[in-house]
Amino acid sequence: MQTDRAAVSQFLTFPDRKNHAGTLGKSYRQFRSQARFSSSGFYEDSNSAIQAAAAISADADPSRISAGDALRLASPINTVIENIFIMTLPPSNSQSAWIAGQLNPATEKLLAHPVYHSLKTISSLRKFMREHVFAVWDFMSLLKRLQREFCGSSGTWVPPRDPDVARFINEIVLGEESDTNGRGGFTSHFELYLSAMEELGADSSPVRRLVSAVRENGSVEATLGELPIRPETRDFVRFNLNTAQTSTPWEVAAVFCFGREDIVPHMFQRFLPSLQQAGLGAERFEFYLQRHIELDGNEHGPLALRLLDSLLEQSSERAQQALSAAKRAIELRILLWDGIMAEVSESPEESSGEAES
Repeated sequence: MQTDRAAVSQFLTFPDRKNHAGTLGKSYRQFRSQARFSSSGFYEDSNSAIQAAAAISADADPSRISAGDALRLASPINTVIENIFIMTLPPSNSQSAWIAGQLNPATEKLLAHPVYHSLKTISSLRKFMREHVFAVWDFMSLLKRLQREFCGSSGTWVPPRDPDVARFINEIVLGEESDTNGRGGFTSHFELYLSAMEELGADSSPVRRLVSAVRENGSVEATLGELPIRPETRDFVRFNLNTAQTSTPWEVAAVFCFGREDIVPHMFQRFLPSLQQAGLGAERFEFYLQRHIELDGNEHGPLALRLLDSLLEQSSERAQQALSAAKRAIELRILLWDGIMAEVSESPEESSGEAES
């Protein structure tokens, strides 16, 4: 392992890292996707993977690197290589791959939704964020359930049963709960979203009211039922909170993976063209979208797939249960988008297609 890391460090060290950041980032991503892994988790045949990445690097045009990759590349390369085994996709014959195949019709419907092209005015974006922020908030309950289940983080600490699974989850928690805020500090993605809402003048009072109720007395259902939000939003939140509280670990992981981490970058990529073309000045919101495209597409999605496979344990019964939970999560996401589209369409100014100043 030490020799392999030294070889990788030699290959990935450039005299001028800033000017070669794009090439370095592309090679790093290709390296981690091509490495082969043993049952213990560590990569095999690393020299072949290094050679493949080197060839990619030599042919690649240096391109603009994402903020997330720039942060990773600023850290010691050896640390990146030591952690590389947790960042690869599961094999194509895995149970998670089978579930993904079964979900294809639902995911295709979700990704073809008209909501991605509907945010062309400040008014429509405000309405979208007012509802969507609840999905940003309830996501953390799914993740925290997985952390409590596998990371020994409830009550008096005991070592996790499976350190590899604990590492997977803690990697995701780190990114979701204390990510870079784009301004030299750190923040949760929920708080980042709230700052984007504030920038655009979107109404965050309903979700803040719910969070305050949870802080004060742990009450969700009573407050959720009173909030002036779409019924589709309310149903979406109820499903995810109920999943986090009562479902099996593999059902939670399936909803977390296929309802969130694996699909989110594909959804968010579809929002960006219309937003950027409309020129709404939604800098913080676009930063939020970009962070999820980077983290979920490059890291969190693959981590979630590997986590799910580790929980299914080649059980067909568990796989079926996971599939049912994931399918319901996607169906409710489609209904959430339907509700937001109805909300946007109710406003007369949306039909004009003119952006507000």
